[in-house]
Amino acid sequence: DTVPVDPQPSRGVRGYQCERALSEELLMRRLAILLPLVLSACEREKSFDERYEIAQDEIESKAKELDQELTPSPSPNPVTTKQPVSVNEREN
Repeated sequence: DTVPVDPQPSRGVRGYQCERALSEELLMRRLAILLPLVLSACEREKSFDERYEIAQDEIESKAKELDQELTPSPSPNPVTTKQPVSVNEREN
């Protein structure tokens, strides 16, 4: 079978258009399959109180981390703050 070539291709069916319409039954089947998938993928938006609680928890945990970083920990070898001894004092 040979396909006739349209001398003016822009006036006819374009490449992204279907030459024949899909049957209503096929469209309904696709809709019946896709609709539950789309709805299951959707999640309701969190309320202000839920978002506030999440943000508050994050802030508190970061504040605790910063406090731990800034609090000096006792070292196993404490450094003494003695004054340096001069050479002359050692001899005595």
